[in-house]
Amino acid sequence: MEAVLKAIAEPNRRHILELIAEDELTAGQIAQHFDVTRPAISQHLTVLRLAGLVTERRQGTRRLYRRRRQGFAETKLFLESFWDDRLRRLRQEAERRSSGSGVITERVSVQRELLVLAPPHAVWELLTDGEMMTHWMGQSAACDPTPGGSYRIEVVPGQVVAGEYVDIDPQRRLAFTWGWEGNAGHLVPPGSTIVVFDLLPVAQGTLVRLTHQDLPAIGSAGSHSRGWEHYLERLAAVAAGGTPGPDPWATDPERLMTELRP
Repeated sequence: MEAVLKAIAEPNRRHILELIAEDELTAGQIAQHFDVTRPAISQHLTVLRLAGLVTERRQGTRRLYRRRRQGFAETKLFLESFWDDRLRRLRQEAERRSSGSGVITERVSVQRELLVLAPPHAVWELLTDGEMMTHWMGQSAACDPTPGGSYRIEVVPGQVVAGEYVDIDPQRRLAFTWGWEGNAGHLVPPGSTIVVFDLLPVAQGTLVRLTHQDLPAIGSAGSHSRGWEHYLERLAAVAAGGTPGPDPWATDPERLMTELRP
């Protein structure tokens, strides 16, 4: 996070990030927008790449650069911890006035809570071990629960969610970016949202609090909320020593679409 804050403190680097937010550009194409030398632009790109904010892709002899959305996730979580209700309302009012339409286009978050009759360390294993995860969610899962590590889960046949871990406090807090690959990701692509699991020890076991941030619309928030409710119930059953059985959504696509329809 410190590297990210230092990288975006420089105005030219912020402008570069704006230029390559959606399109891949070469260093030369980027340099056309600045009154600085090409080597200076290359140096800025190096700083941004080392901070995890930019990807570099080779195409023949060219190097193409693009903003890496996941690189901002940890910093976003940190800054939002200072964002109280009054500041949130102020931001909403500013967005409403600037849009001129009176419509607030703020992204949506959902939260689910569930009491799990198992200690936090047992729940943590089910959240971070790929093989254990498939007992409650997913047909297959590959997880590297380290800061910057990636995960990839085939939730139901043909539907894959992927992201990177951005905050890891063992047995207490787990945060990662979330999005869908392929056609399913046209609204929620990889890196576009953040999922946070907070594990709170209580007398009966663990209170699992899940927050899914930055969903783009009420419809996607509703379907993701119902999806998390479905899988958290399966998580609770496994953690308590039970067997939830085969996932009905994996074997009945029609039921899946009916129950998750926005």
